[in-house]
Amino acid sequence: GILYVASVLEDAGHRVRFLSLGGLVSQGRLKVNEHFHSSAAKIITKERIPLIGFTTRCDTYPSVINIARECKRINPNSKIILGGPQATFTDTETLKAFPFIDIIVRNEAEQTTLELVERLKQNRSLKDLPGITYRDNSRIIRNKDRELIKDLDSLPLPAYHLAEEYLP
Repeated sequence: GILYVASVLEDAGHRVRFLSLGGLVSQGRLKVNEHFHSSAAKIITKERIPLIGFTTRCDTYPSVINIARECKRINPNSKIILGGPQATFTDTETLKAFPFIDIIVRNEAEQTTLELVERLKQNRSLKDLPGITYRDNSRIIRNKDRELIKDLDSLPLPAYHLAEEYLP
């Protein structure tokens, strides 16, 4: 899923970096120990990227939250964006519980993320962007749902080239 989002962003001219924490662990570049979350956050924030996105599932959610917290601590000016099934189903609860999370992209993320990135880049309002839940100062705003993509063949192929460094 996240490689589809990456391909849509790349096709629109945006620079995308993909990190596979599992791939880094397999390569021995990231250790699973008591420093895992802070070590992962240091790798992610090394380039001071302004937008940091995570995909979430129920089994990865606690780690994602802990890594996101560390990313925000290291780089407080970055926007932390969550997507994926877990964030979609717990969007408002997540924003209420974790003030370091800025935006949740719900459901199919390809078009929503592209519009989100372009609005953030242009410092435009998010108030009518369908498919997101976000923090506006102390208020949590849940915009309407985005329609599902009618023609999945209209999506570019996933950006597999971004994951090549993790292949054996």
